[in-house]
Amino acid sequence: MSDKAQRIVLWTVAILLVVGTSLALRYARGYRPLAGLGPAGSPFPGNVGIRLHGIRVVGRDDGKAAWTLKAGRVETTRARNRIDFSGGIVAALLPVRGRPAATLTAPSATYDNLARALSLSGDVVCTLRDLRVTASSLVWDAGSNVVRCPGAVRATHPRGAVDGDGLTINIRTREYSVGNVRARFPVNSIEDLPL
Repeated sequence: MSDKAQRIVLWTVAILLVVGTSLALRYARGYRPLAGLGPAGSPFPGNVGIRLHGIRVVGRDDGKAAWTLKAGRVETTRARNRIDFSGGIVAALLPVRGRPAATLTAPSATYDNLARALSLSGDVVCTLRDLRVTASSLVWDAGSNVVRCPGAVRATHPRGAVDGDGLTINIRTREYSVGNVRARFPVNSIEDLPL
């Protein structure tokens, strides 16, 4: 047999061995109960499915990156119905004409897959261009596209500041409401009033 023929035979045998071993392992994993073996154990504790440190998540919309979220630590339950973010969260709606449309920072957050809601807690700061909103918590209901900040809210802008309670923003209609509004704006003349 020539050297070329031997190499072809050896490569063919090697490929068949690798493919055969892969298929055998896949078959064995799927049929553990038939072989009298229990299910394969998880390396995680019973109530935790995955733990990751220093992670960056990229969300996509129609195949394009739409938002990012960075966190010091991410944990999810085995059922994957809740994801907990901690260690400082920085989220951004991705660039519109070269710069982020909005950024959110908070010490911790939880995404509830069943309710389709993201809850941020601690000192929550949302920045939209020149507007900066601070609150103690923020809940985004992804199903209805409504953002709620229960409790005290402060919005600052180069032209003034607004304090209030219970900010609600409907992202689809761009309508918002705030209770107990207190506003401060510098006024040089009556035409400068933001009415």
